[in-house]
Amino acid sequence: MSGVYNNDVKVEHVKKFKRLNYIAGIIQFILCIFLCFWFCIEIVSDVNNDVLQFNIGEYTGNGKGRSFGNIPVSCIVALLAIFTCITSCVHIFGYARAGSSYQDSVDNGKNWKRWVEYSITATIMMIVIALSSGTCALDTMVLVVVATFCCMVCGWISEETAKSHTKVSKISTLIGWLLLLSVIGVVMRRFTSIVKNALKGEGPPWWVFGIVISMFLLYSSFGFIHLFHMNKQWNDTVETNIHYNRKIEGAYTITSMIAKITLVVFLASGLFAREASV
Repeated sequence: MSGVYNNDVKVEHVKKFKRLNYIAGIIQFILCIFLCFWFCIEIVSDVNNDVLQFNIGEYTGNGKGRSFGNIPVSCIVALLAIFTCITSCVHIFGYARAGSSYQDSVDNGKNWKRWVEYSITATIMMIVIALSSGTCALDTMVLVVVATFCCMVCGWISEETAKSHTKVSKISTLIGWLLLLSVIGVVMRRFTSIVKNALKGEGPPWWVFGIVISMFLLYSSFGFIHLFHMNKQWNDTVETNIHYNRKIEGAYTITSMIAKITLVVFLASGLFAREASV
Protein backbone atom coordinates (compact mmCIF):
# COMPACT_ATOMS: atom_id res chain seq x y z
CA MET A 1 0.00 0.00 0.00
CA SER A 2 2.83 2.39 0.82
CA GLY A 3 4.26 1.97 -2.68
CA VAL A 4 0.91 2.85 -4.24
CA TYR A 5 0.54 5.78 -1.91
CA ASN A 6 3.99 7.12 -2.73
CA ASN A 7 3.31 6.74 -6.43
CA ASP A 8 0.01 8.60 -6.08
CA VAL A 9 1.75 11.38 -4.20
CA LYS A 10 4.40 11.60 -6.90
CA VAL A 11 1.76 11.82 -9.63
CA GLU A 12 -0.01 14.60 -7.73
CA HIS A 13 3.23 16.53 -7.27
CA VAL A 14 4.02 16.21 -10.97
CA LYS A 15 0.56 17.55 -11.86
CA LYS A 16 1.02 20.55 -9.54
CA PHE A 17 4.44 21.21 -11.02
CA LYS A 18 3.05 21.08 -14.56
CA ARG A 19 0.25 23.48 -13.60
CA LEU A 20 2.78 25.91 -12.14
CA ASN A 21 4.81 25.85 -15.34
CA TYR A 22 1.73 26.26 -17.51
CA ILE A 23 0.71 29.31 -15.46
CA ALA A 24 4.21 30.79 -15.67
CA GLY A 25 4.37 30.11 -19.41
CA ILE A 26 0.96 31.65 -20.12
CA ILE A 27 1.78 34.79 -18.10
CA GLN A 28 5.06 35.21 -20.00
CA PHE A 29 3.22 34.62 -23.30
CA ILE A 30 0.73 37.39 -22.46
CA LEU A 31 3.63 39.72 -21.64
CA CYS A 32 5.27 38.78 -24.94
CA ILE A 33 2.10 39.60 -26.92
CA PHE A 34 1.84 42.94 -25.12
CA LEU A 35 5.49 43.75 -25.87
CA CYS A 36 5.14 42.76 -29.53
CA PHE A 37 2.11 45.03 -29.84
CA TRP A 38 4.05 47.84 -28.15
CA PHE A 39 7.01 47.27 -30.48
CA CYS A 40 4.75 47.59 -33.54
CA ILE A 41 3.31 50.85 -32.21
CA GLU A 42 6.80 52.25 -31.65
CA ILE A 43 7.90 51.32 -35.16
CA VAL A 44 4.76 52.59 -36.91
CA SER A 45 4.41 55.87 -34.97
CA ASP A 46 8.19 56.55 -35.02
CA VAL A 47 8.13 58.42 -31.70
CA ASN A 48 11.32 56.95 -30.24
CA ASN A 49 13.50 60.01 -30.83
CA ASP A 50 11.07 62.19 -28.90
CA VAL A 51 10.62 59.90 -25.93
CA LEU A 52 13.72 58.14 -24.72
CA GLN A 53 16.96 56.74 -26.09
CA PHE A 54 19.77 54.88 -24.35
CA ASN A 55 23.27 56.09 -25.19
CA ILE A 56 26.14 53.69 -25.84
CA GLY A 57 29.71 54.98 -25.71
CA GLU A 58 33.21 54.49 -24.39
CA TYR A 59 34.17 55.23 -20.82
CA THR A 60 36.85 57.84 -20.19
CA GLY A 61 37.82 59.58 -17.01
CA ASN A 62 37.98 63.08 -18.50
CA GLY A 63 34.49 63.10 -19.96
CA LYS A 64 35.68 62.93 -23.58
CA GLY A 65 34.23 59.54 -24.36
CA ARG A 66 33.34 58.45 -27.86
CA SER A 67 29.65 57.85 -28.57
CA PHE A 68 28.47 54.88 -30.61
CA GLY A 69 24.96 56.24 -30.95
CA ASN A 70 21.69 55.57 -29.16
CA ILE A 71 19.49 52.54 -28.69
CA PRO A 72 15.82 53.52 -29.18
CA VAL A 73 12.96 52.33 -27.03
CA SER A 74 11.85 49.89 -29.74
CA CYS A 75 15.10 47.92 -29.34
CA ILE A 76 14.62 47.66 -25.58
CA VAL A 77 11.04 46.51 -26.06
CA ALA A 78 12.24 43.96 -28.63
CA LEU A 79 14.77 42.57 -26.12
CA LEU A 80 12.03 42.25 -23.50
CA ALA A 81 9.76 40.50 -26.02
CA ILE A 82 12.53 38.04 -26.90
CA PHE A 83 13.23 36.98 -23.33
CA THR A 84 9.55 36.67 -22.42
CA CYS A 85 9.01 34.55 -25.55
CA ILE A 86 11.95 32.29 -24.66
CA THR A 87 10.74 31.96 -21.08
CA SER A 88 7.20 31.14 -22.18
CA CYS A 89 8.37 28.43 -24.60
CA VAL A 90 10.69 26.87 -22.02
CA HIS A 91 7.99 26.70 -19.33
CA ILE A 92 5.29 25.32 -21.62
CA PHE A 93 7.22 23.05 -23.96
CA GLY A 94 10.42 22.43 -22.01
CA TYR A 95 8.89 21.86 -18.58
CA ALA A 96 5.10 21.44 -18.53
CA ARG A 97 5.03 19.14 -21.57
CA ALA A 98 8.34 17.42 -20.88
CA GLY A 99 8.67 13.69 -20.35
CA SER A 100 9.76 11.72 -17.34
CA SER A 101 13.47 12.43 -17.91
CA TYR A 102 12.95 16.09 -17.00
CA GLN A 103 11.02 15.21 -13.84
CA ASP A 104 13.72 12.72 -12.85
CA SER A 105 16.35 15.43 -13.25
CA VAL A 106 14.37 17.79 -11.02
CA ASP A 107 13.89 15.04 -8.43
CA ASN A 108 17.68 14.58 -8.41
CA GLY A 109 18.25 18.29 -7.85
CA LYS A 110 19.40 19.12 -11.38
CA ASN A 111 17.93 21.03 -14.29
CA TRP A 112 20.30 21.96 -17.12
CA LYS A 113 17.42 23.45 -19.13
CA ARG A 114 16.95 26.10 -16.46
CA TRP A 115 20.57 27.23 -16.79
CA VAL A 116 20.38 27.35 -20.58
CA GLU A 117 17.31 29.59 -20.32
CA TYR A 118 18.86 31.79 -17.63
CA SER A 119 22.09 32.21 -19.61
CA ILE A 120 19.99 33.88 -22.31
CA THR A 121 17.18 35.61 -20.43
CA ALA A 122 19.21 36.79 -17.43
CA THR A 123 21.81 38.26 -19.77
CA ILE A 124 19.15 40.16 -21.71
CA MET A 125 17.60 41.38 -18.47
CA MET A 126 20.95 42.68 -17.24
CA ILE A 127 21.45 44.58 -20.51
CA VAL A 128 18.08 46.31 -20.04
CA ILE A 129 18.73 47.02 -16.35
CA ALA A 130 22.24 48.34 -17.02
CA LEU A 131 21.02 50.64 -19.79
CA SER A 132 18.11 51.88 -17.68
CA SER A 133 20.40 52.68 -14.74
CA GLY A 134 22.79 54.75 -16.87
CA THR A 135 25.50 52.22 -17.69
CA CYS A 136 26.40 53.48 -21.14
CA ALA A 137 30.08 52.49 -21.52
CA LEU A 138 30.41 49.85 -24.22
CA ASP A 139 33.28 48.04 -22.50
CA THR A 140 31.33 47.89 -19.25
CA MET A 141 28.27 46.51 -21.04
CA VAL A 142 30.38 43.77 -22.65
CA LEU A 143 31.77 42.76 -19.26
CA VAL A 144 28.28 42.75 -17.72
CA VAL A 145 27.04 40.43 -20.48
CA VAL A 146 30.00 38.05 -20.25
CA ALA A 147 29.97 37.98 -16.43
CA THR A 148 26.22 37.28 -16.32
CA PHE A 149 26.55 34.44 -18.82
CA CYS A 150 29.52 32.93 -16.94
CA CYS A 151 27.59 33.21 -13.68
CA MET A 152 24.87 30.97 -15.13
CA VAL A 153 27.50 28.50 -16.36
CA CYS A 154 28.95 28.34 -12.85
CA GLY A 155 25.47 27.68 -11.47
CA TRP A 156 25.04 24.77 -13.85
CA ILE A 157 28.47 23.32 -13.00
CA SER A 158 27.88 23.58 -9.27
CA GLU A 159 24.50 21.87 -9.59
CA GLU A 160 25.82 19.06 -11.79
CA THR A 161 28.82 18.31 -9.54
CA ALA A 162 27.12 18.80 -6.16
CA LYS A 163 27.06 15.07 -5.38
CA SER A 164 29.95 13.67 -7.42
CA HIS A 165 32.59 16.40 -6.99
CA THR A 166 31.67 18.52 -3.98
CA LYS A 167 34.83 20.64 -4.05
CA VAL A 168 34.29 21.57 -7.68
CA SER A 169 30.68 22.43 -6.87
CA LYS A 170 31.69 24.68 -3.96
CA ILE A 171 34.33 26.48 -6.02
CA SER A 172 31.84 27.00 -8.86
CA THR A 173 29.28 28.37 -6.42
CA LEU A 174 31.84 30.80 -4.99
CA ILE A 175 32.88 32.00 -8.45
CA GLY A 176 29.21 32.35 -9.44
CA TRP A 177 28.52 34.52 -6.39
CA LEU A 178 31.56 36.70 -7.13
CA LEU A 179 30.36 37.20 -10.69
CA LEU A 180 26.82 37.96 -9.51
CA LEU A 181 28.00 40.52 -6.96
CA SER A 182 30.38 42.05 -9.51
CA VAL A 183 27.60 42.58 -12.05
CA ILE A 184 25.25 44.03 -9.45
CA GLY A 185 28.07 46.16 -8.06
CA VAL A 186 28.92 47.65 -11.46
CA VAL A 187 25.30 48.56 -12.16
CA MET A 188 24.67 49.90 -8.64
CA ARG A 189 27.88 51.94 -8.69
CA ARG A 190 26.89 53.62 -11.92
CA PHE A 191 23.36 54.12 -10.64
CA THR A 192 24.37 55.65 -7.31
CA SER A 193 26.74 58.03 -9.10
CA ILE A 194 23.77 59.67 -10.81
CA VAL A 195 21.29 59.45 -7.94
CA LYS A 196 22.65 62.66 -6.39
CA ASN A 197 21.43 64.53 -9.45
CA ALA A 198 17.88 63.52 -8.55
CA LEU A 199 17.94 66.12 -5.78
CA LYS A 200 18.48 68.76 -8.46
CA GLY A 201 15.72 67.40 -10.64
CA GLU A 202 18.24 66.02 -13.12
CA GLY A 203 18.39 62.44 -11.92
CA PRO A 204 16.75 59.26 -13.18
CA PRO A 205 12.93 59.02 -13.17
CA TRP A 206 11.03 57.07 -10.51
CA TRP A 207 10.64 53.93 -12.62
CA VAL A 208 14.43 53.55 -12.91
CA PHE A 209 14.67 53.50 -9.11
CA GLY A 210 12.00 50.80 -9.09
CA ILE A 211 13.79 48.67 -11.68
CA VAL A 212 17.25 48.86 -10.10
CA ILE A 213 16.19 48.32 -6.49
CA SER A 214 13.68 45.55 -7.19
CA MET A 215 16.03 43.76 -9.58
CA PHE A 216 18.84 43.98 -7.04
CA LEU A 217 16.66 42.21 -4.47
CA LEU A 218 15.31 39.64 -6.94
CA TYR A 219 18.71 38.84 -8.44
CA SER A 220 20.12 38.35 -4.96
CA SER A 221 17.26 36.00 -4.13
CA PHE A 222 18.26 33.74 -7.05
CA GLY A 223 21.71 33.43 -5.52
CA PHE A 224 20.32 32.56 -2.10
CA ILE A 225 17.95 29.95 -3.54
CA HIS A 226 20.88 28.32 -5.28
CA LEU A 227 23.03 28.52 -2.15
CA PHE A 228 20.36 26.83 -0.01
CA HIS A 229 19.92 24.20 -2.70
CA MET A 230 23.64 23.47 -2.93
CA ASN A 231 24.08 23.40 0.83
CA LYS A 232 21.43 20.68 1.03
CA GLN A 233 23.08 18.71 -1.78
CA TRP A 234 26.54 18.94 -0.18
CA ASN A 235 25.36 17.81 3.25
CA ASP A 236 22.76 15.22 2.25
CA THR A 237 24.79 12.01 2.41
CA VAL A 238 21.82 9.68 2.23
CA GLU A 239 19.43 9.72 -0.72
CA THR A 240 18.21 12.75 -2.61
CA ASN A 241 15.36 14.62 -0.93
CA ILE A 242 12.87 14.63 -3.79
CA HIS A 243 10.29 16.79 -2.03
CA TYR A 244 12.92 19.42 -1.19
CA ASN A 245 14.28 19.47 -4.77
CA ARG A 246 10.81 20.04 -6.16
CA LYS A 247 10.29 22.93 -3.78
CA ILE A 248 13.58 24.47 -4.93
CA GLU A 249 12.57 24.15 -8.58
CA GLY A 250 9.22 25.74 -7.76
CA ALA A 251 11.01 28.59 -5.97
CA TYR A 252 13.16 29.18 -9.06
CA THR A 253 10.06 29.25 -11.26
CA ILE A 254 8.12 31.69 -9.06
CA THR A 255 11.10 34.01 -8.49
CA SER A 256 11.90 34.06 -12.21
CA MET A 257 8.28 34.85 -13.05
CA ILE A 258 8.13 37.70 -10.51
CA ALA A 259 11.46 39.16 -11.66
CA LYS A 260 10.46 39.26 -15.33
CA ILE A 261 6.99 40.62 -14.64
CA THR A 262 8.45 43.31 -12.39
CA LEU A 263 10.98 44.40 -15.00
CA VAL A 264 8.38 44.64 -17.78
CA VAL A 265 5.80 46.42 -15.60
CA PHE A 266 8.23 49.03 -14.26
CA LEU A 267 9.76 49.73 -17.65
CA ALA A 268 6.42 49.85 -19.46
CA SER A 269 4.72 52.09 -16.90
CA GLY A 270 7.73 54.41 -16.80
CA LEU A 271 7.99 54.79 -20.55
CA PHE A 272 4.24 55.23 -20.94
CA ALA A 273 4.34 57.93 -18.25
CA ARG A 274 7.09 59.72 -20.18
CA GLU A 275 5.15 59.49 -23.44
CA ALA A 276 2.08 60.94 -21.77
CA SER A 277 4.05 63.91 -20.46
CA VAL A 278 5.64 64.71 -23.84
